[in-house]
Amino acid sequence: MKKFFKRLLKITAWILGILLVSGTIGYLVLDKKLPEGVEGAEAEALTDKMLAAINKPAWDSLGVLEFTYFKGGHHILWDKKRNLVKVEWSDNLALADPSTMTGLAWEDGVKLEGEAADKVVQKGITWFWNDSFWLIAPFKARDPGTIRKTVTNDDGTKSLLVTYGGGGRTPGDSYLWHLDANGMPNAWQFWVKVLPIGGVRLGWGDWQTLPGGTKISGLRSSGLADLKFKDIKGGQTLADIGITEDVFAPLLTK
Repeated sequence: MKKFFKRLLKITAWILGILLVSGTIGYLVLDKKLPEGVEGAEAEALTDKMLAAINKPAWDSLGVLEFTYFKGGHHILWDKKRNLVKVEWSDNLALADPSTMTGLAWEDGVKLEGEAADKVVQKGITWFWNDSFWLIAPFKARDPGTIRKTVTNDDGTKSLLVTYGGGGRTPGDSYLWHLDANGMPNAWQFWVKVLPIGGVRLGWGDWQTLPGGTKISGLRSSGLADLKFKDIKGGQTLADIGITEDVFAPLLTK
């Protein structure tokens, strides 16, 4: 029996060693250094080109946006004009105002109060921030505090590096936008604090044009797995996306 356990320990140590070496090699291969870039007129022109390709003016005038982030099963309704959100996930529902970090919450259809309600509201707002950024990140290239730089790739093409400075929710995070000849984003790489590996690349595909002309991508692809956004809808009013009642009324009258 003692020999068996010694053998088992040796095998376990061997497997852990292989995993450690493989992980180290994978890290060294996959991890990429944040590229150097140049601020200035060229970066701003490249930003203009990207924003024109996705129709930023149409995005600015869009009234409501609805989508489901398939990975987490989060369903989000965003009233952009009033900056109010409805977030549904698992058995939870939150109606919230992200600007004041307040709202109402339900679990299994039962209205929550006090600390329990606040916990669900804060979680819902966090899901909204995260999921909406992943959906509409190109439109945020000129958010307050952002720094834009032009990066020259090995093949001579130019990409746009956007770094979120102080004041944002993810200060220091950087995203490198790879664009086609028309300025449409076809992939991004990111250097973010929540990931130990820098330069992870995901393709942007399944571009959809919403009423009014806003262009939004519903697919993030890595070659190994896809992240999808489903049931993307947009319009000027809730009625435009088939919602006949003001679902935010309880929030406005609380």
